[in-house]
Amino acid sequence: TADTPLDRVATIRTPPHSEEAERALLAAILGSPSIIDAVRQVVVAEDFYILKHARVFDACCTVSDNAGAPDAVAVLTMLAEWGDLVPFGGSDYLRELATTYTDPTNATSYAETIRDHASGSGASTLTTAELSYLQDRRQAYENLGKRTGLPGVKSVVPATLQTTISAGSSSTIEVPISKPM
Repeated sequence: TADTPLDRVATIRTPPHSEEAERALLAAILGSPSIIDAVRQVVVAEDFYILKHARVFDACCTVSDNAGAPDAVAVLTMLAEWGDLVPFGGSDYLRELATTYTDPTNATSYAETIRDHASGSGASTLTTAELSYLQDRRQAYENLGKRTGLPGVKSVVPATLQTTISAGSSSTIEVPISKPM
């Protein structure tokens, strides 16, 4: 049993994730921008555990959506436009990712690892964190539905959004999820 607040904090489990897979995937994309479409079939930005990695991936996707190649310069420019360059490690971190050689043939495997970790037990913890920092609570609930892929959770998300909108409140709403019979 935890006796002090510090002991209780120490007992909180970190959701499963792989920083190595996240870094390797981003390095592969920056080194071989043509793989972005294949990777996007497997993973979305919300699957990344580390926020700066999610934002770099999101920038890669946005550059690609605008008919550009998500290379280091284009992604750097996008992050700077969003005001995310300095908070997420600056140009040095992006340069470090871009100069790390990662075999692009392994990119799908890295993406699967990231996706699989995201759909694990960390989904509710990540949703709680998102609810605390996202201005649009709708996005946090939608992300939960995507992360879990469970029909029960996906069906609860619209009801939760409607309840949140109707309540006009920013307080936490507990939604029971029924277990399959």
